[in-house]
This record gives sequence, structure tokens and C-alpha cells, in this order.
Amino acid sequence: MVIHDYPSISIVTVNYNGLRFLENLFNSISNLNYPKDCIQVIMVDNGSTDGSVEFVRSNFPEVEVLVLNKNSGYAGGNNEGFNHASGLYIALINNDCIVDQNWLKAMVNFITSGCNESKIGAVSSKVVFFYKYLVLDFFTENKEKVILNGNNDIYAASLSEFNIKYPDVEEKDLFEKSLKFLEGFHLRPGEVKGNKFTYKLKTKATLALPISEDDNNPGKNNTKGYHLFLSFNAISLNGVSNLIISISGKEICNVEINETPKNIVLDLTKDLFCLKKDIINSCGTEINRAFYSRDRGFNEIDEGQFENVEEIFSPSGSSLLIDRQLLDEVGFFNKNFFTYYEDIDLFWRARLKGWKVFFTPDSVARHYHCGTGKEWSHSFTYHVIRNRLLMIYRCGWPYIFIRSYAGFILSNIKNTASYITRIALGRKDYRIDIGIRSRIFFELFYLLPKNLISRLKIRSSMTVSDDSIKNWIKNF
Repeated sequence: MVIHDYPSISIVTVNYNGLRFLENLFNSISNLNYPKDCIQVIMVDNGSTDGSVEFVRSNFPEVEVLVLNKNSGYAGGNNEGFNHASGLYIALINNDCIVDQNWLKAMVNFITSGCNESKIGAVSSKVVFFYKYLVLDFFTENKEKVILNGNNDIYAASLSEFNIKYPDVEEKDLFEKSLKFLEGFHLRPGEVKGNKFTYKLKTKATLALPISEDDNNPGKNNTKGYHLFLSFNAISLNGVSNLIISISGKEICNVEINETPKNIVLDLTKDLFCLKKDIINSCGTEINRAFYSRDRGFNEIDEGQFENVEEIFSPSGSSLLIDRQLLDEVGFFNKNFFTYYEDIDLFWRARLKGWKVFFTPDSVARHYHCGTGKEWSHSFTYHVIRNRLLMIYRCGWPYIFIRSYAGFILSNIKNTASYITRIALGRKDYRIDIGIRSRIFFELFYLLPKNLISRLKIRSSMTVSDDSIKNWIKNF
């Protein structure tokens, strides 16, 4: 379908000390297959101290830079971008992403004429992880000789001290951070020391190694002709066995292992790179009965399973296009959420007003994922736990909040009691969430009254029933 009249678009990205990602992002935006005079690009800087503002102003003068004097998070930063945006539609893109040439055009095509729906409020693109991957399958040959641990899980081998070497490749830390243990690897508690860790390996397991070549990394860190070296120690847990490693069915290693640790080194040369695959970060988000959210397709190998346009509950906050009319009617992100669940909160409110959200696979973005943040850090854990409860309170029917709040309190009691018991037994665990949950318990005494007016406004102005929300609940 061809666009005859190109609507004006504002592209907003929020940045906090993400200097290392900005050249790739803005280069990819400058290559979009969309008229440049119809695009406004805005970077909202959340008080960066790494030279991000100076870099963008010097190298990308077409980008409008809004400088905030403090970190207002994803929610507050994007709200500033909304206020400054002049486009009929507003595209949000994370600063640690790059976009394909048709990323914007595909979303605009759909939202303007793709579905004959009267209230398409937003479109989510397919988001894959930044690098393509070599997907390695690990097998143990003697599958009948396995042992059972206390949880009745079957294990056949133990692998430890994984090391990856990328000769002559920039940003090695990002490559190593992007390593993915997809299936069958179980981290042995208490065996993580620095970069040394041990996994118990089931009879089959899958490991994905990031690679980079000119055709799939259009940024500055292109590499040519390198080898990827993977080394690790392997030991059999049940006598002598053979460890077999294959890529897309092609066997690349078959080695005998026993009770003595053996160091295995794989030289993965460029002739294997034709077997590279994308791994999905998000194809929109979905919710379960407890109103936890997750990315559709997260960590799945992209085999074409998300190649159809679909209605979804909410878009991925890392890459989407929003109709300004939705924001005018529903409002912006709740700035007090700072980060996490602010997108689900916004689109829950939008759905209660009758707006719909779709996913299109024709729009693709590549994402480092937590490039400037860290999963399950103190800030991540605090905002995920707190914001989920606030979102349910603001948007949900009474029973779902009462159930969620009661579950939160019971979980606090159970986890705290277990934590204290283990300390008494001399087996202290690292549980960052224990103190955070206690803090949130007390904070809710003033956060709930503070959000009461918002709740009354949201619930009294809804134009569709809660059943329309319940229909989106998934079992996970």
C-alpha cells in the first residue's frame, strides 16, 4: 500500500548517558525511507553527564535537543517530547536502538490506512535484538545416563567459565552482555564469582552468540572477517559421555567428557555466519491474570512466527507510533512511574476509551536491550514492583486490585520469613527485593490516596467494559 500524502511525524528518543548509542541511532533515522521535511527528530536528554548533548548538537544539527536538569525517566522524558512534538503522529524509539529504512513508513502506512478501524491509537513494530546470533545446540550423547537433582530435573553435564573473544571488534562488552542462554542451562546457586559461573546442562540446551557483519550492523562498529572464539570447561555428571554441539543441524564439535573438567575451545569462523539468525526482543506486550506484562516472543529465535498483523494489548515501549489524538484524549505517561509499566498504564487507559493497538512485522527496529540500564538492579526492581500495583489501582476493577494487594502483602511475609530463616541457618541469600518490598509496603499508604483522583477519573470516563480488558489476559 502506498502513501500518497505523507503526514508529519515527530520522532522522540529519551537519552540518559547513552552517548555510545547515539551515532548509530541517528544515522539510521537519517536513512529512513520517508520524506525528511515531514520528520521532526527530538532528543530529550535526562541530565546526561557523558557529553551526549554536545555530541548530538555537533554531529546531528537537525535533531532538536531538549535538555532537562534532572533524570525524569522514560515517562517524564517522553512527556517533554510529547509537549514539544508538532507531528500528527509521534514515534518513540529507545536511544539504544537502530531502525530499518522502512521502520517509520510501515507503521504510518498501517495506522493511516491499513485496517479500516476507526480508533487505531498506536502501532508496535517488531523489535529484535541488536546483533544477529549463531545459535548453538548442546547435546549429551548418553541421554539414558542422567541423574536427578532434588527438584527432579534431569542433568547430564556441567559447563563453567564461559569466555568469548572477539578479536579486533569494538564494544566487546556489549557483545558479551548480549550472550544468551536460551534453553536448558540452569545456573548453580552460589557459583557466580566475577565472570566465572557454572551451569548445569540438561540433555539438550541452547546458547546464542552475538555476531556482527556489515549487512546486519549499519552502525559504526562494523567488522569484517573475524573469528569468534568460545571457550568453557565441561564435566560429565554421570560418567563418561560425549558433548555434541551443532549450529542449525550442522555438527561442529563432538568431544568426550568425564568427571575431570575439560577445557573446550571453539573457533567459529566466518563461513558459519551464514547460519546467523535474529532473536526477538518484542512483538508487542501481553498481560496475565496478575497483570504482570511480558514481551511477546521474547528470546525466541525468529523463524517467521510473528509475520502477521495482529491486534495486541499494548505496544513495546522501545519502538512504536502513537496517534496524537489518543494522547489528547487519554493523556500522557504518568510521570511518577518514572520507568516500567508506564506504557501498560497508558494503553490500559486508552483501551478503556475504545482505542485499539496493533503490531506490524513490516516495521523493524534492532535493540541492545537495557543498554543504559540493568535488569533486576535496585531501580529496576523497585519500579517494576511498585508501578505494577499502582497501575492496577489506577485502571483496574476493585477485585483485581484487592487480590493483587493481598498477594503482595502475603508474598512479602513469605519471602521475608524465608530470608530470615535462611540467615538463621547460616545460608544468607542475596535478595535485593526484600528491602524494596518493605519500602513499597509503607509507600503505598500515601501513594494510593495520592492516585485516588486519577483512579476516579479513569474509571468514570471509561467507554468500554472491563470485559474488553479481561479478554486480553493470557496464561503465563
